[in-house]
Amino acid sequence: RNVDPTFTNLPASESITENVAVGTTVFQPVAADTDVTDVLEYYAQFNPSYGAKLFTVNPNTGEVLTSANIDYDVIGDPSIAIFITVSDGKWFDTQRLIVNIGNENETPVIAQKYFKIMRDEGVSGDSFPGIRYDVEDPDIASVNDVMLYTKDCGADNSRVTISSSTGVFSFNGDYDLDDASNPTDFTCTVTVTDSDGLTDTCIVDVRVDYVNEFTPTFTQSSYDITVLYTELVGTIILSVSASDQDLGEHGDFYYEIINAEKLFGIFQNGSIFVNTDLIIHYPNGHVVFITVKAEDTGGLFSTITVNVTIPSSIVESTTTEKPLTFFEYQMNMVAYEIAAAVVAACLLVSIFFACRYIRRKPPVTEVKAMTLPQVPENGAKNGIVDKSNDNGDVNSVNNPPSNNEEPQIRVRPLFNIEGPRTADGGMRSPPPAYNL
Repeated sequence: RNVDPTFTNLPASESITENVAVGTTVFQPVAADTDVTDVLEYYAQFNPSYGAKLFTVNPNTGEVLTSANIDYDVIGDPSIAIFITVSDGKWFDTQRLIVNIGNENETPVIAQKYFKIMRDEGVSGDSFPGIRYDVEDPDIASVNDVMLYTKDCGADNSRVTISSSTGVFSFNGDYDLDDASNPTDFTCTVTVTDSDGLTDTCIVDVRVDYVNEFTPTFTQSSYDITVLYTELVGTIILSVSASDQDLGEHGDFYYEIINAEKLFGIFQNGSIFVNTDLIIHYPNGHVVFITVKAEDTGGLFSTITVNVTIPSSIVESTTTEKPLTFFEYQMNMVAYEIAAAVVAACLLVSIFFACRYIRRKPPVTEVKAMTLPQVPENGAKNGIVDKSNDNGDVNSVNNPPSNNEEPQIRVRPLFNIEGPRTADGGMRSPPPAYNL
């Protein structure tokens, strides 16, 4: 007669924890069969059915082993019922084994190791944008494990706070970057800790940006100036000044003329200059209203008005200002300098030619001595002089002299000059004539 096989240590229950190594022995059932010639075989059924993926039963020995990695946080029911059957080929015995799977605390893992948060400067309590730490901890879903966040920002640790439950940063006091002691950037190390003290860390770079709080302000609300229409292009006629209390990039601003920009320009140091010949546009005088704007990089701006009076070429003085002298008037000085240069050039040329003339020697001319002829007294009647030859012949003044004779000239006075009379009324002899 066949003796039925029976389990001697079942039913029973056994406990294990998740993450045990694959192939770990969970339970060793013991079966009794007095028929020593019988060969026993083992097989099992599982409830829930997914237990068949986690455990296996050795068909020769009945040993229950783990067959896969067991994760408590992903299985449904942590209690697995294994119905083990032993058979000798003729009869069998089935008993139940309950395997209870226990949870093991796992270390939280921050999926990303570096974060950057930024916001504008603000008051105490203003928060930064939330950080998606994406902490991977299966214990959170299975056993409601709680994550706690802390920070360490070194010397800047007191400038911000962190929410222990969400990890959100906030200002720990008014944060004004116009106070140079407050930095724009600092770095913190954030630590996440679970209920059993397991931790992970990441780096958070904190950046605070300037807020454009102040508008550029001019030192004077308006200006009234007079500009002559003869001013040269590029002449600076006025300098304006503005300031901005913001630090950083919002403290930078630029000047601009938003009307009359064809007539006048402005440098970035606030100097306004003549941009064109004013006489072309306003030869008879005019009043120009210039609007000057100072605008910062954040778009805040202020304006002032400059009233520019361009007088006519003939202006009746209504002020107590001292009129310009000849040498104070700019155009006169230009003409004076040109005239002086021309005069100097002419003087130099004259001196040059005078020196050359003085240094030259005049030509030598031979002068022949003149011989005055002897004229007898009785031959000069009525102022007529005749030259007679040795024989006493008288020649006409029209007869030319011979080649060997000197030319004889008869001189007749232009006027009939009578000489002085004698005591008896007679005429004295005229003075002798001279041969030339």
